[in-house]
Amino acid sequence: MMDAATDQHGPHSLDGLLHLSRSMLALAERGDWAELARLEAERRDAVQAHFATLAPRHQAVGRVRGAIQEIIDLNRQIEALCAVARAATMAQLKDLRRGARGTGAYREHRP
Repeated sequence: MMDAATDQHGPHSLDGLLHLSRSMLALAERGDWAELARLEAERRDAVQAHFATLAPRHQAVGRVRGAIQEIIDLNRQIEALCAVARAATMAQLKDLRRGARGTGAYREHRP
């Protein structure tokens, strides 16, 4: 019987978690925020499932440490892309509000 600790290629394996994290970064780079949120929830569940069934004696500590570090690094890149997108969205919203105020002022004072 294969569990999350011995299955190196299943969806709850370290390889599966890395694949999800890499996919999330690609989605963030494309600006696909809805799919990114869906995959983040999927990955969160996979992380919980992986570590809930992990038998440490079956995993090389260095491999686990390396995979976790890569996931953390990928998350930092994703967070940076999200911050840039959030700032751009806020700037667009500010411009829209300014335009709406200008349109309102024009309508009030037009002949």
